[in-house]
Amino acid sequence: MLNKKEVREQLVQIEKKYNVNLDMYRSKLAFKDLPAALYADEVMKFVTTGYYDGNTYMFVCTNKRILALDKGMLYKLRVEEIPMNKIQSVSFKKKLIFAEVNIVTDYAEIKIDQVYKDQVQFFAEAIKEAKEQMA
Repeated sequence: MLNKKEVREQLVQIEKKYNVNLDMYRSKLAFKDLPAALYADEVMKFVTTGYYDGNTYMFVCTNKRILALDKGMLYKLRVEEIPMNKIQSVSFKKKLIFAEVNIVTDYAEIKIDQVYKDQVQFFAEAIKEAKEQMA
């Protein structure tokens, strides 16, 4: 588990690397639980927000996996993960306002809608980079 300071430092590094402002407004409830969801040796590559399975999730690409965190008003934290070694491919499509990401794994195809248009390419690149580093 990373502490809040380590998470903030990694987020600042991501913002500098990609020259973006990581807006976590749509997933601010899940953001509070992010440090507890990360392993001590995990490094975040990119963080964004999107719509999946009927809810707004925070998506975190790390050097080991993609985490999907959702914390609702009436339920506790929901965490799903995709190990990097299970990812076959990733693609994205920019639309008028938002964008979508498609992740194909060994066992499913995952479609994430309403990803910030200016961040979708960086998210896809971070996944590809993390996958290459695992090989």
